[in-house]
Amino acid sequence: MGRMSFLDYFRHRSLRRGAKAALQHGRGVWNMRRDILPKDQADALTDALGRVADARRRRDYEALEKAVETADAAIAAAAPPRPLAGMREIVETLVVAFGCAMTFRAF
Repeated sequence: MGRMSFLDYFRHRSLRRGAKAALQHGRGVWNMRRDILPKDQADALTDALGRVADARRRRDYEALEKAVETADAAIAAAAPPRPLAGMREIVETLVVAFGCAMTFRAF
């Protein structure tokens, strides 16, 4: 193996961090949705996470880059984004704040 350039170091570091994040997110999705996922999506997700873990362990950065892209696609298919998630968060916060204000006002 030859010398690694300064830019390669940061590229590899970014790939390692992306792989770690993909593994954590993928395992979280797997733990939350494994009982309701269709078999093909569950198999695709576990296969993609296994490839990321294997490439990360071997430090094969070309394979790691492809595996992270595949894992991201499998995660997106297994847990599609929730519509209006930001609006739900705002409404929930307002309901809690209103409840606290009414509690303080009662005393």
